[in-house]
Amino acid sequence: MGAKKGKYVYVKRSDGLYAKIRMFKKRDPNNPEAYIVTGTVVKKPPRKAKLIAIEDLPESIRNTI
Repeated sequence: MGAKKGKYVYVKRSDGLYAKIRMFKKRDPNNPEAYIVTGTVVKKPPRKAKLIAIEDLPESIRNTI
């Protein structure tokens, strides 16, 4: 699964795996509605994928992951 031109970002979880999240570019990144958790978990994200820290996400999205 690729990164689809920046539509998806990967977040490192506490267990060392990465969660795939859909991010809407037109919305405010601090708004929880700007993210959709896809449920996909991978050991190693794609090479060109954007990685973000879990601390950068809103609280409600953090609890979902």
